[in-house]
Amino acid sequence: MSDDKKKDEPLMEGRFSVNLSELRPVDQVFPDAHRPVAIATGTCISPPLGCGQKVAGFTDETSAREYKITGMCQGCQDKFYAEVSEAEEMSDAEDEFGPFGPGGEA
Repeated sequence: MSDDKKKDEPLMEGRFSVNLSELRPVDQVFPDAHRPVAIATGTCISPPLGCGQKVAGFTDETSAREYKITGMCQGCQDKFYAEVSEAEEMSDAEDEFGPFGPGGEA
């Protein structure tokens, strides 16, 4: 069987099927999140990356597009990006002051 043929075969997930061509690299990194199934059913991806709850809506078009990419609801997106922002701020502070902060001492 050719790779093209194999790509179009449905991947069974419970009672839902998803074509392998719909899978993204994130689906290989986090296979237990069930992103394609979450999007198909209007839910958030499974914990620990998401909450697994029904999606209620989004604050803007960017968040709605992000859901189609990641499968994360608005609340999980907000939490994820807040954590990313905090990590970036910590990294920026370390770049500016070194690993021990503004005083430079441990």
